[in-house]
Amino acid sequence: MIVTAILASEHDLEAANALLRVLREVGAQEVARDYAVVGSQEINTLRFTLDGLPLSVEAETYVGLSVTGQAKAVETITSRLQDIIGR
Repeated sequence: MIVTAILASEHDLEAANALLRVLREVGAQEVARDYAVVGSQEINTLRFTLDGLPLSVEAETYVGLSVTGQAKAVETITSRLQDIIGR
């Protein structure tokens, strides 16, 4: 099942840096980066593969920093991120 977890504010650099650290730790491979502006919203998207499955990270105005992927992968990533930043 594909799930999305909102992790922090889109401007939270500590959380974003910690998330990238967690993705490296779990072996995610970056495959693409996208940036878009739609009206007053900015959307930064990083696409990864993890164990051969797609995973995406987005920082979107008014939405926040999120990770989307297989439920088990998202749970592992959010748990480790909480260990690092304590939220």
